Amino acid sequence: MAEAAPDHDEDGDDAAIAAIEARLAAGEWLGLEELAALFGKDKTTISRWIHKKRLMGFRREPGGGPTSKIYANPVHVRALLAKWRTEEGGENALV
Repeated sequence: MAEAAPDHDEDGDDAAIAAIEARLAAGEWLGLEELAALFGKDKTTISRWIHKKRLMGFRREPGGGPTSKIYANPVHVRALLAKWRTEEGGENALV
């Protein structure tokens, strides 16, 4: 029996994450989509981390408004990512 093909390209995912991490290291403010990929969560979860839990600072794209794109502070994201990757790791590190 033939093995089912994966529904995503793991090498492509790793390359995309590496590119996002390089942008973060360069100090770029990342959007919800990039943060979701970086942490392996959905955009709603990342939005909750920003707005309700206040885990990272943010700014909105110029023009503002409720539909404007949100960008997270790279300093806060790097600190949160380091905490996320600790031995205990994962969401337990964010409590």
